Amino acid sequence: MRKALVDLHTDPFYTTYLYYPQGVSLLFHTLVPLEGVLTIPFQLAGVGLLPLYNGVLAVSFVLAGYATWLLVRDLTGHAGAAFVAGIAFAFCPYHLGHLLGHMNLASLQWIPFYLWALFRACGAPGAPIDGTGQRRGLLWAGAAGLFLVANAFTEWIYVAFLGVFTGGYLLWRLLADTRGRAALRAWGPLLARLAVLGAVFGALAGPLLLRTVLAQQGQDWMKFPPRETLVYSSDLVDSFVPSALHPFWAGYAQALERQQPERNTAERSVFLGYTTLVLAGLGLLWRRNRAVAFWAGAAALAWLLSLGPILHVLGRATFTTFNTTVPLPYLMLYNFVPGFSVMRVPARFIVLASLALAVLAGYALTALSARWPGRGRPLLLQGGVALLLGLEFLAIPYPMAPPGYDIPFYHQVAAQPGSFAILELPLRPMADYMAYQTVHGKPLVYGYLSRQPPDPFVDRTPLLGYLQNSASADGLDPAGIRAGVQTLQTAGVRYLVVHWWAFTAPQAATMQAKLAAVFPNQTPQDDPANRLSVYTIGP
Repeated sequence: MRKALVDLHTDPFYTTYLYYPQGVSLLFHTLVPLEGVLTIPFQLAGVGLLPLYNGVLAVSFVLAGYATWLLVRDLTGHAGAAFVAGIAFAFCPYHLGHLLGHMNLASLQWIPFYLWALFRACGAPGAPIDGTGQRRGLLWAGAAGLFLVANAFTEWIYVAFLGVFTGGYLLWRLLADTRGRAALRAWGPLLARLAVLGAVFGALAGPLLLRTVLAQQGQDWMKFPPRETLVYSSDLVDSFVPSALHPFWAGYAQALERQQPERNTAERSVFLGYTTLVLAGLGLLWRRNRAVAFWAGAAALAWLLSLGPILHVLGRATFTTFNTTVPLPYLMLYNFVPGFSVMRVPARFIVLASLALAVLAGYALTALSARWPGRGRPLLLQGGVALLLGLEFLAIPYPMAPPGYDIPFYHQVAAQPGSFAILELPLRPMADYMAYQTVHGKPLVYGYLSRQPPDPFVDRTPLLGYLQNSASADGLDPAGIRAGVQTLQTAGVRYLVVHWWAFTAPQAATMQAKLAAVFPNQTPQDDPANRLSVYTIGP
């Protein structure tokens, strides 16, 4: 974002720094543009990308906890209970799990901010619809629209999730919270506030949404096969098994991961927590009102949607001798709501279930504090619950990625003037190459995106296909190799960098034979410490 907006003054949603030389759209990439823009002043002040990346993730915990505190304090009127609810959501396993490379998903703080502003504008579930104070309501509706925009410029699927939540909220309002003529008359001001919310969102995020929808038309590569949705659906037991990051209770989750290796730890981190489940049950039992029922229903529905289109139990999707499958509500979204067939990961709905359970925990703690009055007792209760949450959600020692992109060759490249590109091998989607790019600042052939489009330059250049396929050293004659090298030189590709650590031993042997054929008279620049070799293609 800084490179596009400050240095190049160009469209941040299109780049020629990947998929060189033709470039590629970033509309379908998890670019996290809001966080990128917010860090620009710090980048200009000289703060490095590594502390900024970690800083953005650290701030997401603070803001997620604070926003949940605001929300639950409004709902319950109890600041202490709201504080514990903020801990329950901010440090839920979903949040901790998605620190593993998913800044877009870990930046979940805008979700509770949106709900806080929505309820201030339109009234909390279970409360009478207030038709008075229209100016104040319209201002809060505008704030809700801004927070929805913040979600859009962080992660689009959160907008989809909040759309489902808001639809359920309005349906609940209509069926459960509308009583008498006065309440019906209040729907006029309520609809006006929703119109303001939609107008703010449409004005600020609508153009990007429209552009994204239009760009998606006819792009078959955007659509994952249905099996992907099944792979990334939660298993029935996943929400009740502590995270694989837990220092003491990770064994069972790790065993499940070994049985189903296609889903990674981040997408399996959907544990809801026994403390929050018990508190939610107590809140539902002790505070039998429409507000608590709404949040219980929201938690249950979000959890059901996280299970995907059909039920999975311990990896099984068919049951009885008739191989029967059990359809679930997500199947309706997948088939009938635009966009859900592209999202691929139903398990992420657990973020709404985690938030709803945190709210229910707030209701339960409010009731417990009233049942156990006395000096210091509520504080002791809240501290005890916070400790239990910390023990259940613990994720230490957390996996860390060392900054291994500080390689001498890339500093040499950064010091070279002019515009030229780099070809990295193996030629496959690897985020490491973009980390190196933060040092050298040159365009890359091919790239790694959230949705991987075809690359015309790679597809029409036989030499790149030859280097991409490590199965055999045969397949391209000397004339084809010379023509391929000439194509790369004409396109302005100056260096070919081979990362030997990314090859198996047989693949490395094959690639060495290919490179000997492509560069018969060149001795590469080797860096044994970083296990790479550099060949010069053009001047």
